[in-house]
Amino acid sequence: MPDQEANQHDLHELAEAAESLQAKVNLHIGWATIIGRPVSQELYDANAKLVDAARQLRVVARHTSEDEGFRCDVRQAEQAADREPAVNGV
Repeated sequence: MPDQEANQHDLHELAEAAESLQAKVNLHIGWATIIGRPVSQELYDANAKLVDAARQLRVVARHTSEDEGFRCDVRQAEQAADREPAVNGV
């Protein structure tokens, strides 16, 4: 079984890297605007894609965490049911 904690860590690191890169692109766009240099549409598009990529990575990390929590709850419920004495001989 994959290490869920390591997966969560990796997803958050990727999201942070995307956010860091997006901040640098945003800063570049800002400086170019301040000094009156043209900024290509591709750079604006890349900036938007980085914002979306970071958001999607955080969503995936959250869903992965919730799914793992659900699986743990199911396993605990099954274990508790296995430990309960049979009722009416069943």
